[in-house]
Amino acid sequence: MIRLIFIFILTSSISLTLILTGFSQNNPFTAENFLNKTKEVNPLSVPAKKGGNSCIACHENLKDDKLNKPVFDWVTNVHNTRGNNCNICHGGNPDSNDAKTAKSREFNFVGRPDKKISTDMCGRAGCHAEEVSDFKRGPHYAEVLKSNKSGCTSCHGVHNIKVSSPAIIDMEVCSGCHKAEHTKNVISTMRSLEQNINEVDKNIKFLKQKYLNVDTLNLKLAKTKNLVNNMIHISSKDDMKSSKSIIELEIKNLETETKTQLGLFQRLDLLYMIMVVISGIIIVTVTTYIIYMLTRRRRKK
Repeated sequence: MIRLIFIFILTSSISLTLILTGFSQNNPFTAENFLNKTKEVNPLSVPAKKGGNSCIACHENLKDDKLNKPVFDWVTNVHNTRGNNCNICHGGNPDSNDAKTAKSREFNFVGRPDKKISTDMCGRAGCHAEEVSDFKRGPHYAEVLKSNKSGCTSCHGVHNIKVSSPAIIDMEVCSGCHKAEHTKNVISTMRSLEQNINEVDKNIKFLKQKYLNVDTLNLKLAKTKNLVNNMIHISSKDDMKSSKSIIELEIKNLETETKTQLGLFQRLDLLYMIMVVISGIIIVTVTTYIIYMLTRRRRKK
């Protein structure tokens, strides 16, 4: 009898432990694994090693503000934060401490390219070829060829280059050609779309943490981001309204799909909580009853 009681208590404890372990979000026994048994493993992204950059070492000590200012702008440059050097745009040899060698024709040094050249420079293979190809299909590229205005650097910056976002749209720059009201509408539209896309992206990342395969969702999100990119770089002023409507519809569909799956996970987690509580109650009740019966039997003896 005692052996059976011991086996029951041991089995119950193991069962409760497994349930509690399964409720952990970082354990493969979680509720969401009912939908996907395969855990996604992302390879560790190892940043590229940074080489020498004599350009910075030299220019930061120059007294001419025009020549040393780029060094301070470069600190926040997205190219810098991703491990690149000045030579990706200017050419030259950043490993050489000799100014003449560093800026020699042998290393294709370019001092100050105009916007016509810089647009093609940004679109080189391995850089932003797709984005520049889209840009050349839009109305702004005609202005680049005509008056050397509205190039990549007009919005993204020169030495303080920033990634695409509503924050890089400058009212003063845009108002040189467009009405202020139009520029405000563009900024407002971009902020709204960015906020909605970020929310969807956040939900997708949460689903991925729950070991769900989100490849399809990520593809749809990438397509939506590309539509936003096209709207800014390709669409004319008249086309932006229709482009906005299409993008908003895509975002709405993504929101519905992700929220549906999130709701399902919440219900499964609630089910796990209920199982934990019920299992705990059963174990406590049965254990108490067994102890009571044993105590009563001893008293009779």
